[in-house]
Amino acid sequence: MDGQKRLKYPAGIAVVIFGVLLLLLLLVIVPVCDGQVETASGSFIPMKCHWMSQAVLLFACLLILLGILLMASAGRETRLMLLIVTAACAVCVLLLVTALIGVCGSPTMRCNYATKPALQVFSVVLLVFSGASIINVARKKK
Repeated sequence: MDGQKRLKYPAGIAVVIFGVLLLLLLLVIVPVCDGQVETASGSFIPMKCHWMSQAVLLFACLLILLGILLMASAGRETRLMLLIVTAACAVCVLLLVTALIGVCGSPTMRCNYATKPALQVFSVVLLVFSGASIINVARKKK
């Protein structure tokens, strides 16, 4: 290889970067609404986009952990399973944003016009990356 060092496990580094990017998306770049909803009893609770954000933040932390495990694992089967879990995380984030919890109902809310599309694009890119990495690991010889 002409004296150049090659990264041993670039997929693990990429997954850690995806996890950090997801954290940055939700906390800094396109955070969700910070408003609250008044209930019938007169108390105030956070909007549903807040709860979606909390759930997605857990997946961001899980992605960072998966990336670290990918960098530490040497077995082909282990790496394959970790990449499958990474793909599942991408699907879960997409489902949280669109179907399971969702964002605020008003199209003028920040979570609707900024956070939701950003997380949808993020999820699709992570899913494509995970799929390509799964194929790459599966094709490598033992």
